Amino acid sequence: MKKLTVLFLCVLLLSACSPKKAEKSMVVYYSENDGIEELATQIADDTDSELFRIVPKKDYSSLNEKIDKDEQLSAEEIKDLQSTSLLLEQSVPDQWNECDTVYIGFPLSSVTAAPAPVALFLSQNNLKNKTFIPFTIGTQDALGHARDSLTFDGAREGWKDGKAFSETYTEADIEEWLDMLSDK
Repeated sequence: MKKLTVLFLCVLLLSACSPKKAEKSMVVYYSENDGIEELATQIADDTDSELFRIVPKKDYSSLNEKIDKDEQLSAEEIKDLQSTSLLLEQSVPDQWNECDTVYIGFPLSSVTAAPAPVALFLSQNNLKNKTFIPFTIGTQDALGHARDSLTFDGAREGWKDGKAFSETYTEADIEEWLDMLSDK
């Protein structure tokens, strides 16, 4: 009995002393020449994170502009949006499985939903056990609506509120936000 107790205590002490797995983060972003790439790069540098750009195989930014302006889409454009032609150059980032925290950036539109490539990216990846922190340039309110569209009103777990930066954000703004996140 003493040997069993000693063995149990040794196992308990060893497990308590074993190093914790280091948290790894990644900055994933979609950009349409809107400042998101620069913001994502700075966040990746400040957090020592991998950087991954969501790139659709086909450019459909003109469709996004039509949707933003509430213009009528042609039957062909609707078919294009619903087809598999909206594939991504790379669906799963190389370091995805090792990643715990994902900073996810995207531009906002007047329809207050995240762009289709971002939703497509999320649908093609295993999201379990990851923390998602969205960021953008725009208003916090619009980011909240876009976040809701990506999380299906909370059905996808692990999402934080995120940060909407002003167009005139500074490096200090990014650092302050990241410091606030690390304090939580």
